[in-house]
Amino acid sequence: MRKGRKIGALLIILAVVIMQLPAGLAEAADSADFVMEGMALSSYKGKDKTVSIPAGVESIGERAFEDNRTMEKVVFPGSLKRIGAYAFWGCDALTDVSFGKGLKEISDFAFTNCSGLEKLTIPSTISYIGVQAFADCVNLTDITIPANVIYIHESAFDGCSQLVIHCEEGSYASEYAKEFYRRQADFPEREDSTDTRPGTESPGESPLPPSDTENPQDQDILGSTSVVGNQAVLLLDNRKPSVQQGTPSQGQETADPLKYRIVDGWCVADQAYYRARELREVSLPQGIREIGEFAYARSGVESLALQPGVEKICYGAFYHCDELGEVTLPDTIETVEPKAFDHTRWVEDFRNGRSEASGDFLISGGVLVSYRGQGGEVRIPEGVRVIAAECFQGMKEIREVIFPKGLKNIGEGAFEGCSSLSEVQWNEDLEKISDRAFSGCGLKEATLPDAVAELGTFVFDPSVRVLPEGKEIRTTYETTAQRLSNAAYRGLDAADSDSAPGEREVLTLGMEGARAELDGADRSYTLTLQEETGEETISRAAAAFQRNLGSPLPGNARCISCVLSDSSKIPLTKLGKQTLHITLPITGTEAGQVITVYQYDRNGQLKKVSARYPGDGGEGTISFDVTNVYDLILVPAG
Repeated sequence: MRKGRKIGALLIILAVVIMQLPAGLAEAADSADFVMEGMALSSYKGKDKTVSIPAGVESIGERAFEDNRTMEKVVFPGSLKRIGAYAFWGCDALTDVSFGKGLKEISDFAFTNCSGLEKLTIPSTISYIGVQAFADCVNLTDITIPANVIYIHESAFDGCSQLVIHCEEGSYASEYAKEFYRRQADFPEREDSTDTRPGTESPGESPLPPSDTENPQDQDILGSTSVVGNQAVLLLDNRKPSVQQGTPSQGQETADPLKYRIVDGWCVADQAYYRARELREVSLPQGIREIGEFAYARSGVESLALQPGVEKICYGAFYHCDELGEVTLPDTIETVEPKAFDHTRWVEDFRNGRSEASGDFLISGGVLVSYRGQGGEVRIPEGVRVIAAECFQGMKEIREVIFPKGLKNIGEGAFEGCSSLSEVQWNEDLEKISDRAFSGCGLKEATLPDAVAELGTFVFDPSVRVLPEGKEIRTTYETTAQRLSNAAYRGLDAADSDSAPGEREVLTLGMEGARAELDGADRSYTLTLQEETGEETISRAAAAFQRNLGSPLPGNARCISCVLSDSSKIPLTKLGKQTLHITLPITGTEAGQVITVYQYDRNGQLKKVSARYPGDGGEGTISFDVTNVYDLILVPAG
């Protein structure tokens, strides 16, 4: 009898508690889908496509909806004040977010990797948007931010390359937007792919980013060895947290059915492991000389120890590898390009004094990667062979730099914008100075050592007297100058524009009957086309066919060099969001046949280009669109 009375009393108390909850929370208390901790929603267990957060919920807990793959719409109540960190991380099916009018804070990483989001309106009650809150929402095109927002972290929209920010002029959001657009222009991340959803590839592009082929039999393989160019190379599987060597196979490709992650045993291909979130460490075979552009960018890599023999780390290779805290570079490195280690824990911890590194210089393998000093005099330590790109960029307090014996290479933009720098003590071993290394400095003259053999574009301002005068030095340019958007890197600016905005005509040379148009052209461009029959060209094409297609180069294939340039005469390869429309004449032997068009990419791999076959683009022609300009191979079906 007493036991029954106790149970009855507990039920009465529970009923009273539920009655005192807001209606929505009372319903949530009865639902197994919503797990509550007081007024906070700590997790969601349901599978609904539309999720309405119960009325009365004041906060959404950390990781509450993380990696939910079924939810397409979420509706927030007016009671909600805060969305916690990682709350909707990786909800890639989520396309519709209805914010409540009481929301005040969107915390760090709250909607990171929500690739389905396209348009958002932030309510006027929000004042705070945290670190990478919407980072890598790659299809987000429009967001409206009210004047009430007073803090947006610099990285809040990292990776949102298509984003347009709508806001009131003069508001905090408008100032943020200006800086956001400037960063986008400075770092045109993955210009050649603006939409990663299947079926939405740009004309002529294969789906990116690459990932391992989805063969069910490979699900338990952490890594495999493939024979590429008669060499065994280790291919890493980005779905697994570590790497081990497996058994030989016929070769694993990326999601682009033509491309390999490692090319002929010497190069990690551009974007090979881009966004490979599960990758934790890098293990590469001997013989690798180059780490390609964006090769590991935004991946989950935590540690990196490169083998001796690696010579070049390309643009953005490890950009935003946020967990990369341990890096060992070999003493064979000759070049580290811009953004290679930007936003890695290795560099960020050093700059903020959180690492074990002592002194003001972050050095590995003789490469000076970062500097955190503040003095007017900078004495580069002995043993530094290479200064990485942009290492001292914009440090206006620097007045004098002293280079050590043994320094060979000063990277791109290394001292760019160091406006107070007026004195440099050169070293006798210096061999190469890359683009814009001392642009925007206070130098009046520069007496170069005899060993200098290569000088990039616009290393010094035009007013700087470079001595000895008349010295024969090879002029070079970096790949950043080959991006269409980087006209300033080629010495051009808006005042140099010689055609009306949007004019599409391009002067086409070298092939009668060929023509080209460039979307959004703001100046004159020249496209030079030339059929190539030399032994070296044919051999290169044959190697690409054998590597990527496993077949010999067809005897009726045409190899065509393709060079786009402006008045700078520097070849342009990356067009970003602009498209080059090319129409080529076909030969008599090609008439009436389906012609397959291929490009070589920067690594020498093949990429198939979608073409409009004879009859579609005009009698006796074939037309296609590209956003990268590389040499072509045309293969008739017959």
